[in-house]
Amino acid sequence: MSEEERDTTDTWLTLAEIAEELRVNPATVRQWVTKGQLKASRAGVRKWIVRRSELERMLAATNVAGDATPGLPEPEYPAADEREADIRAPASDAQSAIALMQIANDSFADAVEASAFVPPAPGYVGRVRRLADSCEHMASTLLNAAKLAGVRWSPRTNFGHEVFPYEVRAGGNRPGSGQLWRDVDAALDRLVIAVTGTEVSAVAHSFRELGEALLEVADELEHDDSWQAGSRAG
Repeated sequence: MSEEERDTTDTWLTLAEIAEELRVNPATVRQWVTKGQLKASRAGVRKWIVRRSELERMLAATNVAGDATPGLPEPEYPAADEREADIRAPASDAQSAIALMQIANDSFADAVEASAFVPPAPGYVGRVRRLADSCEHMASTLLNAAKLAGVRWSPRTNFGHEVFPYEVRAGGNRPGSGQLWRDVDAALDRLVIAVTGTEVSAVAHSFRELGEALLEVADELEHDDSWQAGSRAG
């Protein structure tokens, strides 16, 4: 097959197009490329492009049957016969939705781990943004997987505030506005309650609310970096 023929059958996608198609944050797609999960080619100084076959390979390679990370939220995947009976979407769409849900769960775990045991320092804002992005990723893929693949929420009782890294939890040495952090705490309280139920939309909404609250903190810290000189607000 010539390169021209391949370009016709195996099209190139930009990272923005992948993000739109999969309903995830563009930063998440860039993270897949950076981590080597998604093979991309340069098409300019700042532009990356990906073969559709490579995107399909990444989704197919995702281990949707693997064990969930201890202490983190866990979706409940329907059995194959349930998918066939209840899902109207094409099988490939359902499989992609479930694969994305697992990737989102892994990304959330990675974001939490990246912030673990790290004091506020250069890179702090980036870690808060990464955690916020992972919350939005969880929200969007949960809703997508529920719609396309019939994913249900498996109630969790061992998911508490201690799951989140100390540097963003109440009682930690958190820089920035106390009110904004109280909004984060309140959103986390609601998420902890939501995951004990079975309503996917409630869990997704709580993840999105927490992500938005964390972004508010990150935006403030980015615009006023006086906290890095020793100024701290509880």
